[in-house]
Amino acid sequence: APVRIERHFGGRFAVGAETEVRIEIANHTAREISLIVKDEHPPQMKLSGAREARVDVEAQTSAALVYELTPPKRGRFEF
Repeated sequence: APVRIERHFGGRFAVGAETEVRIEIANHTAREISLIVKDEHPPQMKLSGAREARVDVEAQTSAALVYELTPPKRGRFEF
């Protein structure tokens, strides 16, 4: 794929602990791309950082949008 976007986070979320979420944007084209990335997260979780941003990605490189989520309680949360 010329452009690939993936969400990464480590294993499970722990109650009351911030977990880093990374949105990786890989540009496999010969041109710079500029896009607005907005990630939807479980609304019950506390957000730290921006989940939406304009991202410029040079040709043949990658960039990331990083934010943290904190679950308020145990349970099943879906992205």
